[in-house]
Amino acid sequence: MFKAIYNPEINQAAAYITPNQEGMSYKVISIDELEKASGINIFPFLKENIKTHAMVLGKPKLHN
Repeated sequence: MFKAIYNPEINQAAAYITPNQEGMSYKVISIDELEKASGINIFPFLKENIKTHAMVLGKPKLHN
């Protein structure tokens, strides 16, 4: 599973990726890495230099 994030205010993007299972295991990756792993063009409008750099993302919170 993944959640891709683009912040237009700072013109940066990244994604959380996690196995589809219980727990808090995750990794922050660039959009470019996500696209290569998934075969999906996540944000087709973004320039490559934005896609290749993963912005800093905070730790995800567990929701019940």
